Amino acid sequence: MYNWHDCLDEPNDPATTNYISYLDSLLDTLSSKASVNTFYNESSDGVYILFLCRGDVSVATCQTCVKNASQVIRQRCSTNKTAIIWYDQCMLRYSNTNFFGVAQTRPGLLMWNLENTTTPDEPNYGALS
Repeated sequence: MYNWHDCLDEPNDPATTNYISYLDSLLDTLSSKASVNTFYNESSDGVYILFLCRGDVSVATCQTCVKNASQVIRQRCSTNKTAIIWYDQCMLRYSNTNFFGVAQTRPGLLMWNLENTTTPDEPNYGALS
């Protein structure tokens, strides 16, 4: 389920055709990386890209989420060099600036669970660690 996206750079500083072309090729192959991993990052030719799936989702769900996120983020942030998108099951981010290993609090997304529970589903907690 889609939650939010953010196109982060200035609209008057659009990405070059070469950047967009290379980004598109990375995004096209990204879901294949999710068939093996639930986390992946790559930096090449000035494009830094990362996806992260929740620890309790299956590899198939992760792959589908990353594929959908890749398609939607390019539609919604088509000329941006930096963008992020959140789904319930995964997050995808790309930038022309290296953000790997950099402590950041932005961009961020706060979400609340409005459901009540009287008996936590304890067996599922192990999948999160």
